[in-house]
Amino acid sequence: MHWLEELRKKFGIPQNALAVFFGISRTTVAMTELSKRDLPTSAMLQLEPFLSNAETPLTGPLAKRVQQYQVSDAALAQKNIDRQLKESQLILTRTQQKLAAMQYKYSQAMLALQLAQRLTALPAAAGKEAERRQAFINSLQANAFKALNDNGVAAQAILKRTIKMHEVV
Repeated sequence: MHWLEELRKKFGIPQNALAVFFGISRTTVAMTELSKRDLPTSAMLQLEPFLSNAETPLTGPLAKRVQQYQVSDAALAQKNIDRQLKESQLILTRTQQKLAAMQYKYSQAMLALQLAQRLTALPAAAGKEAERRQAFINSLQANAFKALNDNGVAAQAILKRTIKMHEVV
């Protein structure tokens, strides 16, 4: 008899009731009792009430199995924490790089608008030169405004918030 089935029967709990308590499917409980899958960690962590209220201490395979889960749960939790920390650090680094690139593009756009303003202030040109200058100024301004829109204060604020969230970790 599987240790989970033994524990469940000891308390007279049907599979479906245990599944509801653990927040898993009855099939998962059945598969665990048939040794076809392991009980999810979240369910293992909920075994405490069953173990602390037991009339006799757990012995044999059941006690060993619970001890294995306690050790493996700690190792699994540490592994998950390490993985999440690495992911968070990677996100932080990428976001900082993206923010730096945005700030650079924003400053370039501001310089382009200043150049457009200076070009507009030049003495008026005539004919084709005036048309070329105005087309250049219009293009310069259009590109600068797009860059300001894409890399402006609002977009940078979003990245700064993301950075702040990941720095907390």
